[in-house]
Amino acid sequence: VGLSFNEGQLSQLLSRKPIVYGGTISYSLYMTHEVVHKVASEGIKRLPVGGAVTDAALIVATLVGTIAVASVTYHTVEAPGNRTLRKWLSPQT
Repeated sequence: VGLSFNEGQLSQLLSRKPIVYGGTISYSLYMTHEVVHKVASEGIKRLPVGGAVTDAALIVATLVGTIAVASVTYHTVEAPGNRTLRKWLSPQT
């Protein structure tokens, strides 16, 4: 109920720009995260260190890379595709 009326701390948290942007690019995040993870893990394997350092580097590289790739694919593929589909599917007056 609190979210319905845009009141409360949780509603304020979910209304912040980074959270809203994450929701906007969420489909691109879903579609690109595994590819980025595979590429990052192959690159991290080549580092001369191992163990916890490698695991932490993989997590950071995957997180940063996924957000970057998802943002690019959203703005270059998904958003233009959505605009084109809306244009094609809108009733002609």
